[in-house]
Formats: sequence, C-alpha cells, structure tokens
Amino acid sequence: MKKIGVNVLIEGTSTGAVTDFDGNYSIKVPDGNALLQFSFLGYTSETFPVGGQTVINVSLNQESSELNEVVVIGYGSVKRK
Repeated sequence: MKKIGVNVLIEGTSTGAVTDFDGNYSIKVPDGNALLQFSFLGYTSETFPVGGQTVINVSLNQESSELNEVVVIGYGSVKRK
C-alpha cells in the first residue's frame, strides 16, 4: 500500500524529502555511498544504501507494539448545571 507523507532522509544530514500521493519521491544524494532512511508513524523505520541506484522502492512494515494506556488532555472550561 502506498503512503503519502513517508519521510525520506539522507542519513547524517538534514537533507530529505516526503513522498507524494502516489508514494513517489525525489532526492539528490551526494554519492552512491549514501544511506536513505525511510520513516512513517506506526511503521518500522528502514535504512537502505543508495549504491548507485536511481530508483529505490521500499515497503515498510507496520509496528506491532500495542498501547497500554491512552491519556486524553483537554483545555478549556465548562460550567456544570
């Protein structure tokens, strides 16, 4: 399944990109030794070497951690009648 908004970052730098509606992204890497980090909320992050490739397709796996507790915080006030 394609995800919009996957973060793609060159490891060790602040250079990155975000995938579009179709899961496409474009990023300029300094050389073929660069590593690309792919991350998305709720999925395990993955790192892949560029290795001279011009197209890198990635599938992220869904994280299997469960929430033990949910905390809801609200702001404002309501008068009780």
